[in-house]
Order: sequence, then structure tokens, then C-alpha cells
Amino acid sequence: MELELKLLPEKIYDEAYIKQVCAQTMRISVEDIQAIRYLKRSIDARKKPVHYLLKVNVYLKGEAIDSDGIGFKLEHKTLKKKIAVVGFGPAGIFAA
Repeated sequence: MELELKLLPEKIYDEAYIKQVCAQTMRISVEDIQAIRYLKRSIDARKKPVHYLLKVNVYLKGEAIDSDGIGFKLEHKTLKKKIAVVGFGPAGIFAA
């Protein structure tokens, strides 16, 4: 089953937490989930607060798993260098 999860970026999410959110969304037990395959990771910055959007494929016990699994790690990173955004058009506003 394919799900889209909306997560706040304040903390680092591990696989156990993602499984728990998927189980709550599907209203099943965490033990019923065999595996999770990450399909897409993006950021929704259109409104505050900013959210991570994760598109995942959830495999329940007894289902066949695709062999080309994709893995992502969600981490909060800080930049060591300063970045300058030039321009105040739509792309400049989004980049800032």
C-alpha cells in the first residue's frame, strides 16, 4: 500500500518511528508491517510550519517485497558556510 506521510522536521526520524506512523495511518499493528520502501522524499515549504513529505510503500506480512528498495535518512543539517541568494523573484524567494 502506498502512503504519503507529512512529518515535522524538528527531529531525526528512524525506521521504527516511520513504521509506527504508517501503522497508525493504516490502523493496524506495527507487527503487521513487514517492510517499508521509501519512494519519494520532499519538503513542503508553502505554509508554515515546513513539513517533510515522505511517499512510502508499505509491505504487510505475507506480501512480496520488490528487490530495488530505496533508503533515505532524514537528518537535520546545518550549513558551515554562508549562502547568498541573489534575486527576489519566485525562485529567489523559495531559495531564501
